Amino acid sequence: KTAQTKVQAADRGHACDLSKAGELEVALEEVISDEEMLLPAAAGCDIPAERPVFIPGPKPEEVRRDFCMARIWGNGYGRQCNRRRAATDLCGIHECKHLAHGRVDEPVPEAKLREMEKALGIST
Repeated sequence: KTAQTKVQAADRGHACDLSKAGELEVALEEVISDEEMLLPAAAGCDIPAERPVFIPGPKPEEVRRDFCMARIWGNGYGRQCNRRRAATDLCGIHECKHLAHGRVDEPVPEAKLREMEKALGIST
């Protein structure tokens, strides 16, 4: 190894081999260009980068079909009403009410979704 391929790391005193630095730089450039392909806004496209999506609960696999299908507030996270179903797929309370938080088997109404995100401090 030549003196040109070794550098003394000032803070630790370890010798570093830079003979493969060029290869590393090329590999890093490839990774960066791959990431730009995944992020259209970063690559200068007119497509805006999407924000992380908040999906209130419960998860589809957590829905209990023997319970009321109404979604309730659940501290802003949304959860399924824990009452038993009545004559329909809703409990006696939710059968007679407007479902402000929607049903657990349907998307949350847009206005309520924004309210949940705000309550949880999720920026939109």
